[in-house]
Amino acid sequence: MFVYISSLLFSNKKKGESVTDTSFSFDVTVGDESITIPTLNGYTYSGNIDYGDGTVLSFSSYDDANFTHTYTSGTYTIKITGTFGAININNGVFATKIISLNQFGEVSIEYLNFYGCSNIVSDIPTFPDTLTSLSDNAFRNCSGLTGSLIIPDNIIDIGSYAFQNCSGLTGTLTLSSNITSIDSYTFDACGFTGSLTIPSGVTSIGSRSFRNCSSFTGSLTIPSTVTSIGTYAFSNCSSFTGSLTLPSGLTSLSLGAFTDCSSFTGSLAIPNGITVLNNYVFRNCSGLNGTLTLPSSLTSIGSNVFSSCSGLNGTLTLPSTLTTIGFWAFSSCSGFTGTLTFPSSVTFIDEAAFAWCIGFTGSLVIPDTITTLSASAFYECTGFDGTLTLSSNITEITGNVFSGCYNFTGSLTIPSSVTAIGVGSFEGCYNFTGSLTIPSSVITIGASAFSGCSGFNGTLTLSSGITTIDFRAFSGCTGFTGSLTIPSSVTTIGIESFRYLSSMTGSLTIPSSITEISNYAFSECGFTGTLNLESTLTIIGSNAFQNNPGITLVNSYPSTAPTVGSSGLSFGGTPRALHIPVSNSGYGISPWTDTGIFSSIIQDL
Repeated sequence: MFVYISSLLFSNKKKGESVTDTSFSFDVTVGDESITIPTLNGYTYSGNIDYGDGTVLSFSSYDDANFTHTYTSGTYTIKITGTFGAININNGVFATKIISLNQFGEVSIEYLNFYGCSNIVSDIPTFPDTLTSLSDNAFRNCSGLTGSLIIPDNIIDIGSYAFQNCSGLTGTLTLSSNITSIDSYTFDACGFTGSLTIPSGVTSIGSRSFRNCSSFTGSLTIPSTVTSIGTYAFSNCSSFTGSLTLPSGLTSLSLGAFTDCSSFTGSLAIPNGITVLNNYVFRNCSGLNGTLTLPSSLTSIGSNVFSSCSGLNGTLTLPSTLTTIGFWAFSSCSGFTGTLTFPSSVTFIDEAAFAWCIGFTGSLVIPDTITTLSASAFYECTGFDGTLTLSSNITEITGNVFSGCYNFTGSLTIPSSVTAIGVGSFEGCYNFTGSLTIPSSVITIGASAFSGCSGFNGTLTLSSGITTIDFRAFSGCTGFTGSLTIPSSVTTIGIESFRYLSSMTGSLTIPSSITEISNYAFSECGFTGTLNLESTLTIIGSNAFQNNPGITLVNSYPSTAPTVGSSGLSFGGTPRALHIPVSNSGYGISPWTDTGIFSSIIQDL
């Protein structure tokens, strides 16, 4: 009865009316300790504080001694009335004490910072009318906050990191219609659901502002006022299930802005104000299932911009202003169809730029303006079913650049500007036909460069200038015909480099520049006639000439017999004569003396 009477004495309400609590109220759990409510210099403080244990004190400045209080262990409700300009917890020791925000009431508050209050488990109360901005870090790492978040129209500015890692906010997000920017990390890793509406007054969306907000749904329309979208701004917003609309006034799309937004659907149109598409902007937006429109203003497409956007379909039209296409830019965009045409403005195509774009068809022309065609640029683009024309200005055909493009047809011309043919550059392109001439400008042919190109059905001409023919360079080219002459410039023939040239039924000429013939180098070939082993030869690898029954005579010129690996001279077929130098050594052992290989040894060279 005493409490009831005292409440009437301190209230202007009549008996029977409820008393409205207008305080700033929050709950704390403390031990036997002193706590200090953190304030901030430069703000006005004047009012009372009820510590919830029967102690009510007044305060008049930010450093008032009455903001410090000693508790006995327990949970208490603190209520503040009057003017309380700022609370500035800022990840300090007080952060662990607060367990609930009850209300902001009608207290005059201008600044809130609850950074690090991860023990708060409650909805965010309605913000006071006196609050015009939310500071940097305002509720950062308050992962226990629940429900929806409404930013009222009296708030005109939201600071960076303001709600970062507020993963418990699983309701909707409503933004003030008066904000003009969304700062970096503002809502990073929040749990919001429902659709997201960006107010029409916003001009910029900061870096990582909505990153990892993976439960937003529906379409996303960026308003016409926005001119820039920051780095990873919406990355991993993976549950947007509608279209993405970008405004015509957009001039900047930063690194990874929409990467891993895997559920957007529909077509994608890049606005005309964009000149550069930065790295990873739309990577893994695999749900987009319409056409892609690139602007006429575009000059550069960065790395991984559209990689794994496998649902984009229709023809890909590259604008006439485009100069560079970056690393993995369109890799795994398997839905594009039709021919791929490069404008004459393009000078550089980076590594794996179109790898696994299996839907492109027709011929492919690499224009003469392109001087660099990087590794794996068209790796396993299996849909191309016409001819391949290479730029006359490229100096290197890089590793795996056309590997697995097995439907290219017609002849292949290597430009005379090329000095190196890289590892696996044409591996598995088995529908090329005709003859193949390696021009004299080429110095090296990389491992597996033409491996499995079984469709070539003419001659293979290796011009002088080549020094290295690497591992499996022409292995499996079963259709080549005629003779094979290794140029005298060649010093190295790699393992299996000419294995399985079964239709090559002419002679084989190996120059004196070769000192070692590697394992399986000419295994399973169709060569016929005389084989001359020059005087400089010292090593014949295992199975080097295995199963070449058409070789009917061997002239071995080294005065000291070359070392021969296992089955190195197992030609097969009828034993043939072996001619060796008059003055010699080392020929009195197997395989030189093997009658299953050689019918006779004649010392007359």
